[in-house]
Amino acid sequence: QQQQQQPPRPIPHNALPCNSDNISFVELFRPKTIIATNATNDNSNDNDANNHNANQSNRRRRRRRAPLKKYHLFFAVLYSFQAHWIYSTVGVPYKEFLDKAEREGFEVMEG
Repeated sequence: QQQQQQPPRPIPHNALPCNSDNISFVELFRPKTIIATNATNDNSNDNDANNHNANQSNRRRRRRRAPLKKYHLFFAVLYSFQAHWIYSTVGVPYKEFLDKAEREGFEVMEG
């Protein structure tokens, strides 16, 4: 009983090569905005390992970060003001409670 060797499947453009004997590649989800699509590679089904490795290294070089938008700066400034306000008012309600309790003659155990 000999097992027939199946022809290798074409390697998708968003796959990473694998060193395992039984697994030739691992396909990962990548958003379309990060993957630079190449029309010639999408239409051809005869991707060989050398072509895949060359395309993989080109894809790594072409990947770029999303640009910083104006609303990112707006929210960063807003969060910094909120963080400053929170830090500056820490303990104020407790201090007001202690002052009120002292005025009204309650004994509050601290510590």
